[in-house]
Amino acid sequence: MFLLELYHRALEAQGSVDIRVACLQAMQYVYAQHADIVGEFMYSQHVAAMLTTARAERHAVLQLLLTLATNYQNVQQLLGTDLLTTLVGLLNKFVISSADSAEVSGAEALTAVTLLHRIAAATAGVRDGVVVSPMPRAKALLSHSQFFTVIIQALLCDDVQVMFGVIKLLDVLIDHNDVVLPSLSQTGMRHCVSDVLT
Repeated sequence: MFLLELYHRALEAQGSVDIRVACLQAMQYVYAQHADIVGEFMYSQHVAAMLTTARAERHAVLQLLLTLATNYQNVQQLLGTDLLTTLVGLLNKFVISSADSAEVSGAEALTAVTLLHRIAAATAGVRDGVVVSPMPRAKALLSHSQFFTVIIQALLCDDVQVMFGVIKLLDVLIDHNDVVLPSLSQTGMRHCVSDVLT
């Protein structure tokens, strides 16, 4: 399969960032065009681990992960990694860094937030009108205070696209969520999120 050939080529190109990025971008394109045929990509967890590589490759990895996350089986693979922690960490770095010394670009932060949203929304919190219990794993993890606090703080960033991405993520997280809804309502953020989305 061409997709696997590109993946192995990316792994072999340890000495050339340009080649690795080109392979990752090609993988993203191929999967986007043929996801229904390819189905689950067996190395999705390995791709997630690549986020720890050089920054030059990071955006290409994020874009590939975003595309892979259109498949439910891939999402389940990704939930078996530290991806959510890594993505929230990138968002945090974006929020606290200045424009002159940003470790994470606006485009990377936006892709990270969109990926968080896609993963959180992949598993329905309500099925046949009944709230799913226990809470879906991604939603439960992102509801932990260490993650949820960062997501809320990102509402105050200067990047409008990232801010709206965060609002969409919050809309998924707070839906039928007794863990975060009370504290969110007390701050008035619940109405802010609802008003923007409507």
